[in-house]
Amino acid sequence: MKKTNAYGTAIGYLVPKTEFQPKGEYKTTELDSQKGSADILLQSIDGDYYTLKFNKDIDIKGRGVKCYDGNVVAVTERIYNNLRTKYNVVCDF
Repeated sequence: MKKTNAYGTAIGYLVPKTEFQPKGEYKTTELDSQKGSADILLQSIDGDYYTLKFNKDIDIKGRGVKCYDGNVVAVTERIYNNLRTKYNVVCDF
């Protein structure tokens, strides 16, 4: 399909209907699978603290750790960098 306007010629192509996701259905993406396979999700950075959500059972305690929920904690940059060396961390924002 060709359409001409004041700026020149634009060329468009029709995509077969099979490539579209039906309304109301969700298809998981590659990013969803990466987040699901990560050990830790980085949810936010707020000043000196990194908010992390653990996808696996990781026990972390000590100075510089604030526990919010069973698997959500805020840690200092030093602890975050230490966790990055041991676990698979993926950004979640």
